[in-house]
Amino acid sequence: MRVISLCIALLFPAVALADTSGVWQTTIDGQTDFVTIHQKNDWMIYAQLDPVNGTWEALEGSVTDNKATLNVIYGPGTATIELTFTSENEASATIVSCQSQPGFECNLSDGATIQLVKIF
Repeated sequence: MRVISLCIALLFPAVALADTSGVWQTTIDGQTDFVTIHQKNDWMIYAQLDPVNGTWEALEGSVTDNKATLNVIYGPGTATIELTFTSENEASATIVSCQSQPGFECNLSDGATIQLVKIF
């Protein structure tokens, strides 16, 4: 069993990234959004501006290997997202859960995934 586990680990290694801090770009419903990510050791802050309605939200959470689980600390509602970094310049964000406050709506439904590209 250990040999099989070792073979799997060698074939599919986790990407332990040194630092993912920077400005990232994504597209949601045909609209370009920008995200700023700041990482220090195993902690991450993620902030995104919605250019349509001018609101922004900030999330924070922990980083383990190539994944970060983030929760809203400022914004119109509550949400949890999971970021998976496939390289130092590419990531995907999956919406684990989202509940908006009255008058707002979640841009994406639970389970939706978007791609992010680091621009600098």
